[in-house]
Parts: sequence; C-alpha cells; structure tokens
Amino acid sequence: MQKAMSLIIFICLILIILLVGGWATGLSPHGWIKKFSHIFWGQPAWLIPPSWLVVYCLVAISGWLVWISAEGPELVFPMMVYFVQLLLNASWWWIYFAWQNHSLALMVLTLLCCLIFINIIVFWTYRKSAAVLLVFIYG
Repeated sequence: MQKAMSLIIFICLILIILLVGGWATGLSPHGWIKKFSHIFWGQPAWLIPPSWLVVYCLVAISGWLVWISAEGPELVFPMMVYFVQLLLNASWWWIYFAWQNHSLALMVLTLLCCLIFINIIVFWTYRKSAAVLLVFIYG
C-alpha cells in the first residue's frame, strides 16, 4: 500500500510540472504549439497533450522506481538530480514559450540535457530499469 501511495505522489508531482509547462505554452502569444502541428513531421495538435502525459508519467515511474529501491540518506542525491532536472524542464517551457527568450532557453536546454544524462547515470547505480526507462523516454 505504501508503494502504491508513493507512486501516486510521484505521478501527481509530475502532473503538476506538466500543467505548469502546459500553462506556459498556452501563454505563448504566437500560438507556437499550433504551428508545430502544421509541420509535415509534426503531430496533430490534439495529440500533443496526451503524448506528453504518457512521457511525463513514464518519468514519474522512473523516479518512483529509484525511490522504492533506496532508503534514507542514499536517496538524497538521486532525488536531488531528478527533481532539479524536472524543475529545469518546467522552467524551459516558460523561458521558451511564455517569455520567448531563445538564447536563455538554449542554455537551459543544454543544462537540462546534461542533467538528464547525469540522472540516467545516477539512476543506473540504484535501479537499472529506471535508467533504461529514462533512456527510452529521452533517447
């Protein structure tokens, strides 16, 4: 029961991050998210929210797998990397879509990619399946 409750908490936290990012996209004055769907390789606009929901739920499961694999102080570093990576992810949406600061967004995206790579390496030491899931998601 405790594991199920912690999974629900991880999914709820991830959904908050997704909602914060989605809110930023909706604030975009040019409706850029709609323009992406008109690109020949872009997905239809209606498919964007459910696809991101699946991606973020898989990210939540990855974090949860590490959470249930470790205990006490050994959890601090992997969870710190995980949550900083998520906060950077949410901030990128705001920087790029709402504030349209593309140079800062590129810097944040570069840092985010580095943190995702570090996150995969750190998760590998605690739970290989969590790391493989992140590779599948971000790879």
